[in-house]
Amino acid sequence: MQTQPSIKSKIARGATWMLLFRLTDRGLAFVSTIILARVLVPADFGLVAMAMSVIALIELTGAFSLEVGLIQRPHPTRAQYDTTWTLRLLFGVFGAVATAAAALPAAKFYNDDRLSLVLFALAGNWLVSSVDNIGVVDFRRELNFRREYFYLVSKRLIGLPVTLVLAITYRTYWALIAGTVAGTAGMVLCSYAMHPYRPRLSLAAWRELLSFSIWLFLNNLLSFLYWRLSHFIIGRSQGANALGIYTVATDFAALASTEITAPVNRAILPGLARMADSADGLKHGMLQITSAVLLVTLPAAFGMAAIAEPMVLTLLGNQWPGVVGVLQILAFAGALQSLTANNHSAYLAAAKTHVPVYINAAFVLTLIPLLYLLRAYGVVGVAWAQFGAMVVSVTVSVGLMHRYLGTSLRDLAGAVWRPLSAAALMALAVYWLDQNQFGFTSALPPYARLVLGVIAGVVLYIPLAGGLWVLSGRGEGLERVVYERARAVLQRAG
Repeated sequence: MQTQPSIKSKIARGATWMLLFRLTDRGLAFVSTIILARVLVPADFGLVAMAMSVIALIELTGAFSLEVGLIQRPHPTRAQYDTTWTLRLLFGVFGAVATAAAALPAAKFYNDDRLSLVLFALAGNWLVSSVDNIGVVDFRRELNFRREYFYLVSKRLIGLPVTLVLAITYRTYWALIAGTVAGTAGMVLCSYAMHPYRPRLSLAAWRELLSFSIWLFLNNLLSFLYWRLSHFIIGRSQGANALGIYTVATDFAALASTEITAPVNRAILPGLARMADSADGLKHGMLQITSAVLLVTLPAAFGMAAIAEPMVLTLLGNQWPGVVGVLQILAFAGALQSLTANNHSAYLAAAKTHVPVYINAAFVLTLIPLLYLLRAYGVVGVAWAQFGAMVVSVTVSVGLMHRYLGTSLRDLAGAVWRPLSAAALMALAVYWLDQNQFGFTSALPPYARLVLGVIAGVVLYIPLAGGLWVLSGRGEGLERVVYERARAVLQRAG
């Protein structure tokens, strides 16, 4: 049995690798979006978003997250690996058939005939993805996130060049579809090249795997509504152009929140599963992780909201002005979500798989009436509905933290107040500077405002966060790690 410090060290390294993957993946996607926004139109993005919403709906029927059961178990058997692979293969066949069957009805629902051919093409993607090697789950089980990084990033590295070449050459939304299929095929090939496990057809362990995963299925069902309900409503009522604006705004806002919390969740789950027998260890570990994550997500989200206008004008161009207001609202919603986002892994590690269901249910049950009440305000109204539902969801999550993890409101406040205060002060200052042209007498071009805003944010946030850490007694946390590493580097240099 590994000691807790050893596990924590592996969790930290794993989180670093997963954050590196997310930065690589989203960085490449970010560059791709900037290029594609220049050669495609919002309706192209909206059309693909419609197709992906249909795919996500079909995915729900098999969203049991069976691989989580392999990670949570201390000694999974070959039968469990093979059964997981076989169930995923069967579901891939079902997904392909269901996607093809849904092509014409979906095109009619969205009033866009182009959607049917897109869905027929994506049906083939189901079959390709379903044969992925289940052996690669060992990368996470064994906390070998270096190999996990190279496995995951293969999809983007293969799919991105295909997308860009076709988009620039033909200026069509088909480039997005072709890139998706190419990336999936490349990732499957890499899974067999990187791991020696060779799965076989078997259903011997289906009962025990599904009994663990039923709550995960319910949670994934609610997660679908969490992320996709707004897309269905916008696509149906406002069309592809409005959905394209909302999708791009969502992607940008995610860079500052979920694109950071999601990889951390992926990294900490196997480590926390080994610490689950110690309630105090689990609680203390989660608070440290939350504090470290917030030191990154809060300034990123608040700073993005502060300079949303010059960022959109610089990176996307003048044809995307509708993104600005939506992006600002969603950035704050993402910052709010990051307060409790990483608790999800703690619940799974402790086999409390029902708790995330309660949290997502609170979000969805709040989102539905808010979407109805704010429908007259278009895409901006949808963004405000997301924010309002997030307020309720986080409030419920904080209450459940106390009950299931033993974390009090005071404990959470201790982890939150420093990054929240520093990020809020930084964002207010950057917004004021941007509105006053950073002291220049003439109006600055958007790219200059963006560069100056980023520089001002970094220059202001680091001393603010460091100063609050010193004033609070220099306790444990990411600040101490950065301080000690910096001091060691300076001592070696001296």
